[in-house]
Amino acid sequence: MTADAPRAALEPVEGRGLVAVASGRHELGVRLLAACQQMRATWVVPPEAWWRRKTAAALDLARESLSQSAFQRALGAGRAMDARHALETALDQEAVRHPVLSDRQRMVVELVARGLTNAQVAAKLGISRRTVESHVHNVKTALDLSTRAQLAEWARSH
Repeated sequence: MTADAPRAALEPVEGRGLVAVASGRHELGVRLLAACQQMRATWVVPPEAWWRRKTAAALDLARESLSQSAFQRALGAGRAMDARHALETALDQEAVRHPVLSDRQRMVVELVARGLTNAQVAAKLGISRRTVESHVHNVKTALDLSTRAQLAEWARSH
């Protein structure tokens, strides 16, 4: 990597972080955005105001969506990344190959796999039964599954 290459990759890596948060991959997004914040501070490359607002809004969304400990872990992991690691993470093809489930969808799937009903999942997560039904339907569609049993099996294997 040339000396200018990490700086040239900064905004695309941040862009990938924004896309990750928008698509429900909150931890990945936080890691990438935190890595870029660290690089910007080190290299003294402040973002333009509109870009700073955009990345701050994404971090706020992720903070609201993740547990405090998960958010802090992702933030710490991102701050520890060097430019090469951040770029490799942003370009990770494995993340592109598999359907993206939001953190909330992953929680719902985990509880369904434990045998909880939609009403029990809703009570445990503090959301409506209808929202749980929607998550289950959307995940089954994304993964091309037709039954809850298949969904539970998928959860156990992933």
